[in-house]
Amino acid sequence: MLKTLDHPAEGLIPPVDLLGWALDNPRMERLPVSLRDEMVERAAKLDLTDTVLVHGDLTSENILIGADNHPIIIDCADSCLAPWWYELAPLVFELFHCRRDLLRLSADTDSEVFVEQVMDAVCIHDFGANMLWDTAVREGILYFSHLAEVRDFLLGKMCGRT
Repeated sequence: MLKTLDHPAEGLIPPVDLLGWALDNPRMERLPVSLRDEMVERAAKLDLTDTVLVHGDLTSENILIGADNHPIIIDCADSCLAPWWYELAPLVFELFHCRRDLLRLSADTDSEVFVEQVMDAVCIHDFGANMLWDTAVREGILYFSHLAEVRDFLLGKMCGRT
């Protein structure tokens, strides 16, 4: 689905400073300092130059099913130019709620590569901190303290360990 949606769109909308968003995001304040620091460090190392037009908020509230059973995507307010994998954070954490069957269907590479792409996405996504917080609450986890815990959680979900 992402390959159908996300296309190069240089000049269509003004570029945004994804790294600036990640480094100065007030939503990060709700996360433990250890996790916040790791996310900022990881975000700073990402290559954000190969961008496409992304929706940015592919959640259940923004995908409707039409009479012909085809998806209709609404609310493009968070669209921006970003790497294609930026879409993985809301897909995994918000739309799929980290469900094993949906994660396994989504991983077109091996599980570890897919999880690393999701981790990159959550580190730069404007709502990444909220996604991690909401996932911890939904899963009955006090909170994630480190990115390694997020990685282990996602790999566990994909392999049926959690």
